[in-house]
This record gives sequence, structure tokens and C-alpha cells, in this order.
Amino acid sequence: MTKKLLSGILMILVLAAVVAGEDHVLNGIWLGEGDGEFRFDNGNWEIWAEGGPMLSGTYTTEDGAIVMETTHLHGIFLDYVFSTMGIEPVWYSRSELLQIFIDGARAVAIAELDQCYSLYKEMIDAMIDTLVRGEIAPMLDEMFSAHSGTYSVYYNTLTLAWFDETWLFNDTDTITLTRSDTVVD
Repeated sequence: MTKKLLSGILMILVLAAVVAGEDHVLNGIWLGEGDGEFRFDNGNWEIWAEGGPMLSGTYTTEDGAIVMETTHLHGIFLDYVFSTMGIEPVWYSRSELLQIFIDGARAVAIAELDQCYSLYKEMIDAMIDTLVRGEIAPMLDEMFSAHSGTYSVYYNTLTLAWFDETWLFNDTDTITLTRSDTVVD
């Protein structure tokens, strides 16, 4: 087969995958700067760093556009961000994290106020609820929001460019990743 024919077959396969709704060209592990990596697997993604999982979610693609939505944060990431929480190294949804913050604030209030907590339980719980829903919930909303952009794959290089400012990528609007030879488990 000629090189031109092989290139044509490859292009048809890529276009067929995109038209089908999933761009299988993204499947695999893509290495970023340092030890960070993106793992794409048929509509699901994970970001790993420092040897462990950090975030996961779902993605959709269409005509070079990508939308990535975070569905879970890992305890390793949360311990890295909130080092004093002592959170278990498992995946957490937004609602699970919100409950952890509520329970944690309540535990601190009980420990600090000891006997007074039982006397002022309703008032303290209302204050905790206001704090968590007013401060923590908006932060979690941002962490669990969808981000859209474009992507392109050229040989072993994946370029992601974001349309919106995102906490996840430190205000970087373009990321370049290199395909790993490792297979996603």
C-alpha cells in the first residue's frame, strides 16, 4: 500500500469515529508537564498527578469541540488542596463533599463549644448551613462545572484550547499533551 492510501484510510477512520459521537483518537494516556497526565476512555476522563488520581468526569466531542465535565474529585487531590482534612483516598461526588464539609464544621463546633453546642444546636447548625451553602457550595459548583473548548490531535500530540476561564487549568487557555505508550487500565 502506498503512503497516500494509508493516510486516506486513517483519515476515514478518524472521521468515522468523530461522526459516531466519540472520538476514539483521544482514548489513552496523554502526558503533560511534570508528572501530570490525562486519561481518556470512551467518554470518560481522569487527571492523574503525583502518581495518583485527582479528578474524573465525562466528556463529549463533536467536530473538534470538546466539553469536559467534572463528576468526581479524588481524596488524594482533596488532601493536596485541603491538607488538614484527612480525607479518605477515594472518589467523591459534589453532594458527598458538601456533606463532608457540613459534618466537619459541625464536628469542629461540637469540639470547640462542648456543652454549649447542645443548648444552641439549631442556631449553630443554621450558621454552619449558611457558611457551607454560601461559601463552600459555590466553590464546589465551580469545581464540578463543565468546561468547553476545542481539541486537535496531530500524530502523538493532543492540544486542548479552552473557551472559558477554568480553575482546573490555572487560567491557561491551551494545553499540549503527548501520547503515552501505556494502555489505560
